[in-house]
Amino acid sequence: MNLNDAINSHTDWKIRLRHAISEREVLDVQAVARDDACEYGQWLHGPAREWFGALPAYADCVQAHAVFHARAADVAGVINAGDYARAERLLGPGSAYALASRATVLAIEVLKRHIAGSAA
Repeated sequence: MNLNDAINSHTDWKIRLRHAISEREVLDVQAVARDDACEYGQWLHGPAREWFGALPAYADCVQAHAVFHARAADVAGVINAGDYARAERLLGPGSAYALASRATVLAIEVLKRHIAGSAA
């Protein structure tokens, strides 16, 4: 798993959600909420558990990733309800979504450092 790709794919969620707002798309909230459906989530709940499951950094990644998907699903639900102005606010700086996104990136960065340190 390329963890830089995981970071990029999760930061791209904001673009996807904003696109859904601008295009008035209906999103599958249950699919967005799943933290085991994306490539990173499959890795976290699969091979990464075997390799890194005992590490606090791994547990932090799992926790942050689950919260991220929950907050993204919250935004998706507001989009589906047609409250586009509120959905935009939910994506804004300091929002629960923004904080969860940042926490996910930070958790991945810590795990990356740990992996790099172990490989050295």
